Amino acid sequence: MITFITFVLVLGFLVLVHELGHFITALKLGVDVEEFGIGFPPKIFSIKRKGITYSLNLIPLGGFVKIKGENGDEDDHDPRSFANQKAWKRSLILSAGVFMNLVSAFILLTIGFYLGLPQAIDRETVAQNIEYKGVVIMEVMENSAADQNLKHFWGIHKPYTYKYKHTQFHKYKNEHNT
Repeated sequence: MITFITFVLVLGFLVLVHELGHFITALKLGVDVEEFGIGFPPKIFSIKRKGITYSLNLIPLGGFVKIKGENGDEDDHDPRSFANQKAWKRSLILSAGVFMNLVSAFILLTIGFYLGLPQAIDRETVAQNIEYKGVVIMEVMENSAADQNLKHFWGIHKPYTYKYKHTQFHKYKNEHNT
C-alpha cells in the first residue's frame, strides 16, 4: 500500500509541475485559461478565481490545463484564444510542461547530490573511489548482544554515534552519553 501511495504522490508532483508549466506560460503570453485540473474527472472539488476554474479530480493519474481555443473550435476573432496565437507562442505553451519537468529534475538531482544519494557500488567503484571500504554500523537493536557488547566493552550508552576514519574505529561520545 505504501508503494501505491508513494507512486501517486510522486506522479502527482510530476503532473503538477508539468501542468504548471503550461498554465503559467499561457497566462504570461496573454492566452486565456479556462481550467487547471489535477487528476482526471469526475470532480471532487473546484473553485473559480479570476475566470479560471481550479479543480481537484477523483482519478489521481494525470492532470490538464484547458486553454481557450486549444481545440480550434472557438471564436476565430478572439485575440486571447490559443488558436489565434502566433506559432512561436503556441509552441512555447506546448513545450513549457516538458521544460518544467526538466527544470524540476535538475533541481531535485542537484539537491540530492548535494545532500548525498545512495549509490550502487561494484568492484571497480570500490577500488577507485571509496576511501573506506569497511562496514558501517548505523544502528543496533536495543538489548541485543551487540548493544550489550557496546555497553560492556566500550562503555557507551545510548544515544551513541560511531564514525569510521580510515581503518580505525573511533567512538565519539555524544553530549548525552554518560
